[in-house]
Amino acid sequence: MPLKIEMSPESVRPVVVCDGCGEPIADARDGNYQWQAPVDPSLSRKFVFFTHNATQPGPPQQGRGALSRASADVAGR
Repeated sequence: MPLKIEMSPESVRPVVVCDGCGEPIADARDGNYQWQAPVDPSLSRKFVFFTHNATQPGPPQQGRGALSRASADVAGR
């Protein structure tokens, strides 16, 4: 699950977690997102996966479909 809520005595905030290593992506410039290629072209919602720039995503799990070859950094550039 790439989106989590981090709670501390001082704050509650959402964090993006790398699907490759499981660590938070602290700086958006250090992360990418990829989406699941369509298994059924009529479906409009796809799974999204977040990774650090240095983390290579593994092969898709059975039933998840292939990852799109396109990706973009988390900062939206």
